Amino acid sequence: MNQFSNVLREYRKWILSIPLVNILLPFALYILFGSIAVDFLCKLTYTIFPRIYAYGIYSVISFLDSFAYFGFWIGFWLILVTKDMKLAPYALFATVFVFLFPFTSFSLFSVLKAAIFIWLGYLLLKFTASSSYSEINEREITV
Repeated sequence: MNQFSNVLREYRKWILSIPLVNILLPFALYILFGSIAVDFLCKLTYTIFPRIYAYGIYSVISFLDSFAYFGFWIGFWLILVTKDMKLAPYALFATVFVFLFPFTSFSLFSVLKAAIFIWLGYLLLKFTASSSYSEINEREITV
């Protein structure tokens, strides 16, 4: 846990040196969970309307799905430097749910990706519950 604290501290210093990050940082939570919601709505639309491929709406939904994918990763890396980092494990768990959503077929890739995200979420949850996170949170996070 102490090594991850050091990595997180250095990552925080590096990411806050980028000017664009300071603009996006207040919206990190909205970007993260908003992208998960958009991804879920896209998958729900595919599930409810399976013939959407025949219409021109498919390209719009495909674009939104790609946008949500990149939004998740941007939001996740941004939230690691805010006080709301304790919500990052729940974002990983929600991503697993959305990734497996129709629950109709599982491949080796989907099971491994879900297992890795759950494992990383568990480790991050353990870290945010530890005292080392509380020390970092009280001393350094000023956003």
